[in-house]
Amino acid sequence: MSEAAVFHSSNSESFESAKQRVTLLEQLDYWSDELSAQAQSAIDENNQISDAWEVPHRLRQLIYEKSGP
Repeated sequence: MSEAAVFHSSNSESFESAKQRVTLLEQLDYWSDELSAQAQSAIDENNQISDAWEVPHRLRQLIYEKSGP
C-alpha cells in the first residue's frame, strides 16, 4: 500500500492533488529508505510537487521523520 501511495503521489498532475496526496503519505505506517528516495526524487523532478505551497517542506519533513535513527 505504501509503495503504491508514494508512486501515485510522485505522479501528481496538479498542485491540489500534490497537497492531498502528501496528507495521505503523512498517515502511512510503513516507510522505507526506498520510499524516501522516491519521495525525494518526486520533489526534484515533478514541479507540481516542488512548486506546490508547503508540499516540498512537508515531504522533506516526512522523509526526515520516517528515516529516523
